[in-house]
Amino acid sequence: MVNLYSDNLILRPFAIDDAKRVRELAGDYDIAKTTLHIPYPYPYPEDAAEAWIKRTHEAAEKSSLYAFAIVRTFDRELLGAISLGIVPEHKRAEEE
Repeated sequence: MVNLYSDNLILRPFAIDDAKRVRELAGDYDIAKTTLHIPYPYPYPEDAAEAWIKRTHEAAEKSSLYAFAIVRTFDRELLGAISLGIVPEHKRAEEE
């Protein structure tokens, strides 16, 4: 998977080193309540971020989903995530 760059943001694959920040973001109730895929109740389970990152890598290897870390360019802070679900038979992708 490639990195995508703009003046202000980088979209890149998640790394295991991102797990701590993923836990912080996913454990924030105001963030979790706006998503379909973050397990709740609080707190976000300890090993859930690592497991999720590994699943994103497995899905990318199967070309079924590509999850990108949204990273601020100037300080490399992880701000969030965006994913594209791939439907090969229809030659389409949709945000997930």
